[in-house]
Amino acid sequence: MRIRERRIRQIRIEILLCSILTAAFAAAQHASQIPTPIPPDKQIITAKVVEYNRSVMSGTYEGDLIVRADGSGEFFHLIYSPYDFGFESPSADASQLLPRSMTSDSSLLWTFTVHAPRGFREQGPCKTARSGASEKQENALPRDPGVFVPLPGAGNVVPPPVATLPCLVIERWSGGPAQPDAAHPVRAAL
Repeated sequence: MRIRERRIRQIRIEILLCSILTAAFAAAQHASQIPTPIPPDKQIITAKVVEYNRSVMSGTYEGDLIVRADGSGEFFHLIYSPYDFGFESPSADASQLLPRSMTSDSSLLWTFTVHAPRGFREQGPCKTARSGASEKQENALPRDPGVFVPLPGAGNVVPPPVATLPCLVIERWSGGPAQPDAAHPVRAAL
């Protein structure tokens, strides 16, 4: 009789464990369908690229863009580097590069996950852009037309001087012509 009681107890434990695992699996599956909240140090900007820094983007893996937010019309200076703006960085693969369509078609809408510059490497490109500005944003030097080039179709949009724009670092992006819902990783694991 004791053997039978042990076996019944063992079966009950197994049923309880299966129930717990099933509930945990269902909860995990439900949680994967809930959008992940954005951490407080990051923000999402849906915008169209209106200008880009030709000198930065034509020989490096980095990006330097002026975007106009969809809806609010606010302008932002966005910078990008797949490897934290380092000189000793390895070559980037194709998935880490900004798409060419980002600098060739101003009608495309992009969604960027960005954060404020952290550390001296990320602050460098922002400080360089602001080096021509005085203490007050109203007295910023005029734009250098040779540095930032307007995208085709964005010629009538004239952003304020880059030194007056909020400078943010791109972490991820999505949108564009090929894969409107595909998110692209920005930084490789260091």
